[in-house]
Amino acid sequence: MGILFRMTFSNMHQSSSFQAIKVAIINDENYKNDLYFSNAISSLEKSDTHSEKDQSPILNVTYVDDFESANSLLENKSISGILQLEQQKPVLTFKSPGVRETILKKIVESINDKRPIYEQQLANLETNIESAIRSKIKSGQKPNIKELQSEIGQSISQNLSHKLKDLSENTIDFHSTSDKVLDYTVIEYYSLIAMACLSGAFISMFTISSMLANMSERGKRLSVSSAKKPVLILSSFLSCYLTHLILLTVIFLFNIFILKIDYGNNLPRILLISALGSLAGISLGTSIGTLIKATAEVKTNIITFFFLFSCFLAGMMGPAIKYLVDTNLPFLNKINPANMIVDGLYSLNIYDDFSRYNSNIISLICFSFLCISLSITVLKKQKFKSL
Repeated sequence: MGILFRMTFSNMHQSSSFQAIKVAIINDENYKNDLYFSNAISSLEKSDTHSEKDQSPILNVTYVDDFESANSLLENKSISGILQLEQQKPVLTFKSPGVRETILKKIVESINDKRPIYEQQLANLETNIESAIRSKIKSGQKPNIKELQSEIGQSISQNLSHKLKDLSENTIDFHSTSDKVLDYTVIEYYSLIAMACLSGAFISMFTISSMLANMSERGKRLSVSSAKKPVLILSSFLSCYLTHLILLTVIFLFNIFILKIDYGNNLPRILLISALGSLAGISLGTSIGTLIKATAEVKTNIITFFFLFSCFLAGMMGPAIKYLVDTNLPFLNKINPANMIVDGLYSLNIYDDFSRYNSNIISLICFSFLCISLSITVLKKQKFKSL
């Protein structure tokens, strides 16, 4: 599956790099007189404030004199949309819906939503001038109206400039919180790691089932032997865990050196959370093996459904699934061990601190502890009248 992912996603990230959205603006009197909107568009046209390293513009603006000229560009697919102002209200025209059109619509809506900030600053200008004049008169000085207007106007302009800067930094929903490159296709490989970690449940389930007196002949012999059950269970658990760690190591070596998958600069932390994910998988298999009284085939089907559904929620079928679950059913992914692994791995590529990563580490430890505790409790209470 990793090979298929590599073949599918090999050039997707490079081909989907962001390019400035081409838009035609009707530069009539309505637009020229609207200083707020023209300044906001200008700030987005100059550069993108995603990071200091990336200064590419968000908008590629073409100014035209009338709608006919803009519509001609739209029909030729030279632009994504047309923007014009009618009584300080932005009007967008698109030829067809699409991703770039949606982004442009979001930008314009964000600018328009913050117009009250600008209007409030202008309203404060007259009040501040009146207050300054009264203060000058009370102190016996002759007020210089032009000088006061210039000083107050400059102060408001600086304040407004900061507001516009905040606007340009928060207009686009995919604004990065760090200087790291975001490759959303990596989440597919992370979900594969999560699946590999949880697949350890099969090993531990078969191992623990073979030690139960009501499941196998070997279990019957072990139950009447002089060997201490806790020692047998612990040794079997550790052997399953070590075996699965070796398999995970082979998977990582194959992904890194054969498929050339870039896991970033935090490989030790990636290996740590993968090892804990393996522990969670082994613990899950142990708990299913002890809690569910059914045949090995039934237990296998339960584990298969569990880890496939868990990986599906964690984004294996696409990052959009993980986003929808995180947005609408956040609790579901909070208790999902596959998502703990995926989210912990992905946070290393997104955030500059490790708080979210550490949170997922703790969640995996708690999940493993809960599964092991349930297994031990059930095994201690197991008694058989006859074998």
